[in-house]
Amino acid sequence: MRPNQSRRSKRNPLTPEEVGEIIALKQRRAHTRLKHFKRSRLYKVLNVFSVISSFLYFELLICFFGPCLYQPHSASKVRPNYGSEFNSAGEQVVSTLETFDETGHRYVFIVNDFIEVPSAPADFFVGVDFLLRRELKGFFNDEQTVYRLLRSSPVIFLSLIALAASMLGFLYDLNQHPYSLTAISVLNALTLLGIVCI
Repeated sequence: MRPNQSRRSKRNPLTPEEVGEIIALKQRRAHTRLKHFKRSRLYKVLNVFSVISSFLYFELLICFFGPCLYQPHSASKVRPNYGSEFNSAGEQVVSTLETFDETGHRYVFIVNDFIEVPSAPADFFVGVDFLLRRELKGFFNDEQTVYRLLRSSPVIFLSLIALAASMLGFLYDLNQHPYSLTAISVLNALTLLGIVCI
């Protein structure tokens, strides 16, 4: 019986020096690719876009928790929505205040407190951020308690998530690789689009 001619010859394992040379060659190629990518216009544009996006998220959060630009409005109709809780005086908690201004624009304030419902016509102020002009919070003229607007909740949530993802990306140098930088930029673009369209 003839031996099988199609059998492969035995492979000799690489020596540690050859393995070290292959690893060093791959590292040099990766370093060269990274240097070329860092010199490209795409790298600069996507990094600048990510930094600007992070700045916008940070500005939204600062305006939500701190100072913002207040715009005066006059309420033509105020409709309270009550919760199921009562205080010791027998008053029912106001969960939200649905307010319509003179142009018919609707604002929903998250109250969750025992307050006296303002009667229309009433003056109220809506706080917007300085750059994107997103409506975040507001208060009525008679009281100084600031209430969150219902439509600001997704804006703040998206800003927090995208800011955390961007910071982690920069912290772990993910912005120095084409695929991860593209992923961060797409996330920022979709988040900004969502914030602007809400």
